[in-house]
Amino acid sequence: MKYLLIIAICSTLDSTCITPMEEPYIYPKMYDTHAECVKYGLGESFDILYGWNIKEEMINEYGLYPKFTCEKTGSSI
Repeated sequence: MKYLLIIAICSTLDSTCITPMEEPYIYPKMYDTHAECVKYGLGESFDILYGWNIKEEMINEYGLYPKFTCEKTGSSI
């Protein structure tokens, strides 16, 4: 079983989310275990929100937050 990690940055202001499309944050990414997927989801969502040069003012103004899911796939690849 594999797990797909999908991360988005969302806004509480208008209830929209965007998925990063720049290296190294292109999703979905595949992981072997649920625990591994969650571990990377936590770390990468932090890196995206604070590593993209998103200013604290923007986080506050738009109510930005990271959202991630780990979806089980039937694939064993």
